[in-house]
Amino acid sequence: MKLDGKALATLAGHYKFGGDFFVPNGLYEVESAKGELWLRYPGSDTVLTPQSPTDFFVRAFWSNVVFADFKDGVATHLIWKFGGSDYVAQRVP
Repeated sequence: MKLDGKALATLAGHYKFGGDFFVPNGLYEVESAKGELWLRYPGSDTVLTPQSPTDFFVRAFWSNVVFADFKDGVATHLIWKFGGSDYVAQRVP
């Protein structure tokens, strides 16, 4: 599935996880670049592969990221689904 740059731009931004995440209170960047969505975090970058306009596969971790609760056309948070658990990251400025 391919998404256009406008759709990807609604997901791009900085997201902060809670204390229950693998990197407690980790700050991650989601960037739209070259027609793809990238997850950037300390020490590495990985492509997010679209499964739907809001659901992406993270091949590096064999998990899924779902963008949710759109306000003014922009995702307010993401949910990282891994190993039967959901980890929520809020969009931050």
